Amino acid sequence: MIGWLVKGYPYVFKTVVPGSADTNYSLFSIWINISTNIAYVLSSIVNGQAEWNVKQPDSVINDATGNQINVIGKTYIRGIAVVFMEEKNYMLKSVYDADSDGIVDEVESIDGGMW
Repeated sequence: MIGWLVKGYPYVFKTVVPGSADTNYSLFSIWINISTNIAYVLSSIVNGQAEWNVKQPDSVINDATGNQINVIGKTYIRGIAVVFMEEKNYMLKSVYDADSDGIVDEVESIDGGMW
């Protein structure tokens, strides 16, 4: 199973590839196609046309069972367990150790279909 953690960027989860008409997002927004597990970043909007480019994860976290989380943005994951949900429509949205004191500050999981 592949999950996503996006930190520091606006993001959406969709089941389609972004197109040039998808302009209602701020620059550097992340669009994750959950059907293909490919991420895109909005790099420009010129003359009403959006340019979306494939965005590789900044890092990848693997657990002992072969699950992975693709991470976009800066993370502070230190020795905590990341739990994978069986349902495809789960999202793990997290802020780990935001103040760098070695303590997890916030972890939040959300269930809710398409995002």
